[in-house]
Amino acid sequence: MAPPVLSLEIPIDQYTYLRRLLLDAFAHLHAAESEEKSRIQSQILSHLNERSIIEEKCLLLHALFSASESLLGLSADESASAAALFQDSLFSWGEVFYPKQSCELVALWMISAMNGAERDSRVDMLSRDILNTLDSHGEPIFSLFCQHDRGDLNECRAAYFLFFSAMASQASSREREMYLFLAEQQKKQLDDHSNGSFFIEYAKRVAYDCFQLTDPSGSCEDLRSLLPSNINDHKNKIVAQRDSGRTQYFIGSGCKSGMGFFQVGQCGIVNYGPQLDSIGDPSYFGICGSPTQNRFFRTYLEVSGRSMSLDSHNLISSKGGGRSLSEYEESGFSGLWINSKQRADEKGWSISCHCEGLASPVLYFVFFIKGKNCLINRVQKLRPQSLDRYKGPAAEIECREGSYGFLLQTIQGAKTMEIVPLAGGNSFWGADFLVAYRFHLPLEAPYFSVAHQWKVQPLSN
Repeated sequence: MAPPVLSLEIPIDQYTYLRRLLLDAFAHLHAAESEEKSRIQSQILSHLNERSIIEEKCLLLHALFSASESLLGLSADESASAAALFQDSLFSWGEVFYPKQSCELVALWMISAMNGAERDSRVDMLSRDILNTLDSHGEPIFSLFCQHDRGDLNECRAAYFLFFSAMASQASSREREMYLFLAEQQKKQLDDHSNGSFFIEYAKRVAYDCFQLTDPSGSCEDLRSLLPSNINDHKNKIVAQRDSGRTQYFIGSGCKSGMGFFQVGQCGIVNYGPQLDSIGDPSYFGICGSPTQNRFFRTYLEVSGRSMSLDSHNLISSKGGGRSLSEYEESGFSGLWINSKQRADEKGWSISCHCEGLASPVLYFVFFIKGKNCLINRVQKLRPQSLDRYKGPAAEIECREGSYGFLLQTIQGAKTMEIVPLAGGNSFWGADFLVAYRFHLPLEAPYFSVAHQWKVQPLSN
């Protein structure tokens, strides 16, 4: 029996309407007889042809439709993710990986397979890419794939919940336990923080009605066989290591997004990267572009044993792109570039960056830190969600939560820094502190070049 169509009382834009229409259609197709399937397909395509929709907001819809060409009669896209569809419209994030949209694709492919279609060969490849976006605890790393204040992080969580439920429905008994455990982690978060949006409620309904989600019986220790310790993903420009409660994650592509993630226990650095203009304006944060899109972008990545490295050359993001699609906003052209060298081993992690450009802007490098306290030079303590603040010489920063912690040290370049406590929650990807190092640039020179370096050392009691 098909799940009932949800009724929304509030106005919704065309993109959301079409997304809802598609998910409703797949839910009905899952349970419908062959004649009913044909009728639903015709209604969907006829209804879409009647609506006037701009191309940019159709891209993701086309990606979702291509997920089940056997049901809707549309041609298959050769890519393993939604990313390729953005390339044709020349978005600077054209080749960035999209976990939320990819989770939806896998779920739709799975519904198609349950409906009698052959299991899509792209499921295994795409599911591996999605699992590569999890930390050592099995939690999604939202910060590197979601622009701040664009979209709803709980909807991203719901997409992961839907993906885990879909994979559990057809996995072996051992893998099923692990996927159920991951699904339950996301469900608990959604139950605690859900805003009741349509997609979140629908994801839950599809998980229970279509994928027959049941209570989990796995444990966190099981995840080690599902989540490989080393990630060396040239396609998505990702290199990472995760084991024993510790995650080190570097990425070499993006759009108004960060360069990496570091976690030990429950504290760490949830995001970091360059920041133009005001440190309080996230629309000026991050890197832009993919190294394979253009000869001006480049990356080199490697992981071996307990060490890994990533070298990348990216544009620094800027405000003023003017174009957006769903929760992604285009970046403007800043005329500023960052060359970065990131290194990690069992002793810690470091980043060296060299910024250059044809202007003399206000430029920072910022770290978004998660932890219960922030200790400066082992003397001054700052608390999250408070009016505490530090502005002065660059100093050693120690951050702890429970028995774990880390030390952030300036090795080269930065002379001053500012630390601002944050509100936590979904704001700034759950970070508790913003640490900003200002680059001191020449005032008159038409071209500038500056180098900086930081090191992070994990701590434990």
